[in-house]
Amino acid sequence: MRMAVGISRSGFSLLELAVVLVVIGMAATIALPMFSDVLTRREADADAWQAAAAIAHTRSLSRAMSKPHEIRFTSGDDVGLGHTIVPMPTGGNVLMTKPFIQAGDPAPSFRFDIFGMPVWGGFVTAKAGGYSRMLTVNAETGNVEIE
Repeated sequence: MRMAVGISRSGFSLLELAVVLVVIGMAATIALPMFSDVLTRREADADAWQAAAAIAHTRSLSRAMSKPHEIRFTSGDDVGLGHTIVPMPTGGNVLMTKPFIQAGDPAPSFRFDIFGMPVWGGFVTAKAGGYSRMLTVNAETGNVEIE
Protein backbone atom coordinates (compact mmCIF):
# COMPACT_ATOMS: atom_id res chain seq x y z
CA MET A 1 0.00 0.00 0.00
CA ARG A 2 1.35 3.35 -0.98
CA MET A 3 0.91 6.61 0.86
CA ALA A 4 -0.38 9.59 -0.98
CA VAL A 5 2.15 12.21 -1.95
CA GLY A 6 2.25 15.13 0.52
CA ILE A 7 0.93 13.16 3.52
CA SER A 8 3.51 12.52 6.22
CA ARG A 9 3.46 9.69 8.69
CA SER A 10 3.63 10.73 12.40
CA GLY A 11 4.23 8.73 15.59
CA PHE A 12 6.74 6.15 16.73
CA SER A 13 7.03 2.54 15.81
CA LEU A 14 6.84 -0.21 18.40
CA LEU A 15 10.54 -0.91 17.93
CA GLU A 16 11.49 2.71 18.67
CA LEU A 17 9.39 2.71 21.84
CA ALA A 18 10.97 -0.58 22.98
CA VAL A 19 14.49 0.80 22.47
CA VAL A 20 13.64 3.92 24.52
CA LEU A 21 12.20 1.78 27.34
CA VAL A 22 15.33 -0.42 27.41
CA VAL A 23 17.58 2.67 27.63
CA ILE A 24 15.46 4.12 30.47
CA GLY A 25 15.58 0.78 32.29
CA MET A 26 19.37 0.59 32.04
CA ALA A 27 19.73 4.16 33.32
CA ALA A 28 17.45 3.37 36.28
CA THR A 29 19.46 0.23 37.06
CA ILE A 30 22.61 2.34 37.31
CA ALA A 31 21.05 5.29 39.19
CA LEU A 32 18.96 3.51 41.86
CA PRO A 33 21.87 2.04 43.89
CA MET A 34 23.56 5.45 43.92
CA PHE A 35 20.34 7.11 45.04
CA SER A 36 19.90 4.53 47.81
CA ASP A 37 23.47 5.18 48.94
CA VAL A 38 22.80 8.92 49.16
CA LEU A 39 19.65 8.32 51.22
CA THR A 40 21.53 6.10 53.69
CA ARG A 41 24.27 8.71 54.09
CA ARG A 42 21.66 11.42 54.69
CA GLU A 43 19.97 9.22 57.29
CA ALA A 44 23.26 8.91 59.21
CA ASP A 45 23.68 12.70 59.03
CA ALA A 46 20.12 13.30 60.26
CA ASP A 47 20.57 10.83 63.13
CA ALA A 48 23.79 12.57 64.19
CA TRP A 49 22.14 16.00 64.12
CA GLN A 50 19.20 14.65 66.13
CA ALA A 51 21.56 13.24 68.76
CA ALA A 52 23.48 16.55 68.88
CA ALA A 53 20.20 18.40 69.42
CA ALA A 54 19.30 16.03 72.25
CA ILE A 55 22.65 16.71 73.94
CA ALA A 56 22.17 20.47 73.53
CA HIS A 57 18.65 20.16 74.95
CA THR A 58 19.95 18.29 78.00
CA ARG A 59 22.57 21.00 78.51
CA SER A 60 19.87 23.70 78.27
CA LEU A 61 17.71 21.88 80.82
CA SER A 62 20.64 21.91 83.25
CA ARG A 63 21.00 25.66 82.93
CA ALA A 64 17.30 26.48 82.94
CA MET A 65 16.39 24.32 85.95
CA SER A 66 19.71 24.76 87.84
CA LYS A 67 19.88 20.99 88.27
CA PRO A 68 22.35 18.48 86.92
CA HIS A 69 21.04 16.55 83.92
CA GLU A 70 22.39 13.51 82.15
CA ILE A 71 21.76 12.02 78.74
CA ARG A 72 22.38 8.32 78.10
CA PHE A 73 22.44 6.68 74.71
CA THR A 74 21.26 3.11 74.36
CA SER A 75 21.05 0.85 71.33
CA GLY A 76 18.36 -1.53 72.58
CA ASP A 77 14.88 -2.02 71.19
CA ASP A 78 13.39 -0.98 74.54
CA VAL A 79 13.78 2.64 73.49
CA GLY A 80 11.02 3.89 71.22
CA LEU A 81 11.23 6.35 68.37
CA GLY A 82 11.97 9.93 69.27
CA HIS A 83 13.03 11.04 72.72
CA THR A 84 11.75 9.91 76.07
CA ILE A 85 12.41 11.82 79.28
CA VAL A 86 12.77 9.54 82.29
CA PRO A 87 13.14 10.91 85.86
CA MET A 88 16.57 10.48 87.41
CA PRO A 89 16.96 9.65 91.11
CA THR A 90 19.36 12.60 91.42
CA GLY A 91 16.71 15.12 90.39
CA GLY A 92 17.60 15.64 86.73
CA ASN A 93 16.40 13.75 83.67
CA VAL A 94 17.77 11.01 81.48
CA LEU A 95 17.06 11.65 77.83
CA MET A 96 17.19 8.42 75.88
CA THR A 97 17.39 8.31 72.09
CA LYS A 98 16.43 6.07 69.21
CA PRO A 99 18.11 2.71 68.68
CA PHE A 100 20.21 4.11 65.81
CA ILE A 101 22.90 5.00 68.35
CA GLN A 102 25.62 2.41 68.63
CA ALA A 103 26.21 2.33 72.37
CA GLY A 104 29.25 0.79 73.95
CA ASP A 105 29.53 -1.01 77.25
CA PRO A 106 28.82 0.92 79.40
CA ALA A 107 26.41 3.02 77.34
CA PRO A 108 27.79 6.48 76.57
CA SER A 109 26.37 9.27 78.68
CA PHE A 110 26.99 12.96 79.20
CA ARG A 111 26.28 14.79 82.43
CA PHE A 112 25.95 18.56 82.74
CA ASP A 113 26.18 20.50 86.01
CA ILE A 114 23.81 23.28 87.12
CA PHE A 115 25.64 25.78 84.87
CA GLY A 116 25.36 23.56 81.77
CA MET A 117 29.05 22.67 81.87
CA PRO A 118 29.95 19.04 81.19
CA VAL A 119 31.12 16.87 84.06
CA TRP A 120 32.94 14.71 81.50
CA GLY A 121 33.27 14.60 77.72
CA GLY A 122 33.18 11.68 75.37
CA PHE A 123 31.74 10.44 72.11
CA VAL A 124 28.85 8.46 70.68
CA THR A 125 28.40 7.10 67.15
CA ALA A 126 25.25 7.32 65.04
CA LYS A 127 25.08 4.64 62.32
CA ALA A 128 22.84 4.07 59.34
CA GLY A 129 23.65 1.31 56.88
CA GLY A 130 27.38 1.38 56.20
CA TYR A 131 27.79 5.01 57.23
CA SER A 132 28.53 6.41 60.65
CA ARG A 133 28.94 9.83 62.22
CA MET A 134 30.79 10.37 65.49
CA LEU A 135 29.56 13.00 67.93
CA THR A 136 32.14 14.32 70.36
CA VAL A 137 31.28 16.39 73.45
CA ASN A 138 34.13 18.68 74.45
CA ALA A 139 34.91 18.14 78.15
CA GLU A 140 35.83 21.80 78.71
CA THR A 141 33.15 23.67 76.77
CA GLY A 142 30.31 21.20 76.32
CA ASN A 143 30.18 21.91 72.59
CA VAL A 144 29.15 19.03 70.33
CA GLU A 145 31.15 18.33 67.18
CA ILE A 146 29.99 15.97 64.43
CA GLU A 147 32.63 14.18 62.39
